[in-house]
Amino acid sequence: MLEESQSAPSLRHTLAATTRSQVVDAAAQLFAEQGYTGSSIGAIAQRAGVAVQTIYNSVGNKVAVLSAVLDAAASGPRSPTPVPVFMAERTSEISDPVDLVHMLADWFVEVNERTAPIHWIIRQAASLDEGAAELERARARQRLHNYQRAAASSASSAV
Repeated sequence: MLEESQSAPSLRHTLAATTRSQVVDAAAQLFAEQGYTGSSIGAIAQRAGVAVQTIYNSVGNKVAVLSAVLDAAASGPRSPTPVPVFMAERTSEISDPVDLVHMLADWFVEVNERTAPIHWIIRQAASLDEGAAELERARARQRLHNYQRAAASSASSAV
């Protein structure tokens, strides 16, 4: 039998994840419809059916919400699992470097279809908001790091 302390966090975690997902989905819709500057935290809260403070508690400020929207788009159907987690699983199952390159190429096409509109929103926001500009720079560094890891994985598979 599970102790109460073990089962309670699971329920809280599930509810928090659901709330976060509602906020991110609402923000993605509003950013697509009205752009970053045209979407307020209040409007996101209203669309998500939550209080403004819930957004700050579950996701963070507006830039953090934009970052979470990008994460959800990148993860796609595997959201909220972070991309590095499921890509590590995928790549660990492949030993042939040619198969690895094919898998990565297919995934890049798939993820870029989902994330291109979000990257455009981030670029637009970066011209007006220093927090969004830093997000854009940080995400560029993160992509470069991930590409280097993929290349290293491919190189080690070739050995």
